[in-house]
Amino acid sequence: MRDAALAGLLGRLERAVVGRAAAIVPLSAYSRSLLDADHPRAEKKIVMLSGAVDTSFFRPADPDAPESPPVLVIVRRLEEGVGIEEALHAVALLAGDGPLEVAFAGDGPAAGRMRALAEQLGLADTVVFLGSVGAGVLLQWYRRAHAVLIPPAPHEGFGLAAVEALACARPAVGTGGALATVLGGLDTSLVAADRSAGALADAVRRAFVLYGDTEFRKRCRAYAVENFSWSSAGARWDELLHRVAGGDV
Repeated sequence: MRDAALAGLLGRLERAVVGRAAAIVPLSAYSRSLLDADHPRAEKKIVMLSGAVDTSFFRPADPDAPESPPVLVIVRRLEEGVGIEEALHAVALLAGDGPLEVAFAGDGPAAGRMRALAEQLGLADTVVFLGSVGAGVLLQWYRRAHAVLIPPAPHEGFGLAAVEALACARPAVGTGGALATVLGGLDTSLVAADRSAGALADAVRRAFVLYGDTEFRKRCRAYAVENFSWSSAGARWDELLHRVAGGDV
């Protein structure tokens, strides 16, 4: 009863906000599909804009030299139901391929259980849980990474960490939600076939191969700058905000 009452209240609040909004900005086609399904009358208010990252900060090191063994960075808040278990099982499969170093950036209420799961899977010497880290530490790990894995949350509205990794010239791997479009626009092999551990592991293996191609790493960086930098996306945001402030939407 309590959950049903809360859902009803949140639904009414959402409808009120959508009704009063001058403009509604989904950050991806996936987010727009959810909006269209729940609020079909809001179509005229929708303005599609992309999220963005600071590509002057998130950039590859110079020189950008490969390291060995492979380093996999995983970024996600440690909560239930956002794909952490599948990601750790994927790491267990990858660890069977040979030496591997994994850094998990993120903290949350499920941190203890996820650390316990990593130990159960025999990953105590493979996975380092970094906890909550600042942008500077995350940047250093992106630069060390051969690939970045985004665990498969059921609703991914944009995929900020994936774009940060691409800006650092690192292939990112994910599946579902907005990531299918964000990553697929660069290379569809970066999109796992589904959220299973096996599919995630296969996609990471493909990313490791792509990482070895210097030109592909340059493409990652160029793709992020062209599509998701503040210099490119910021102008569109600025235009929209001025229109809203002036009552033109």
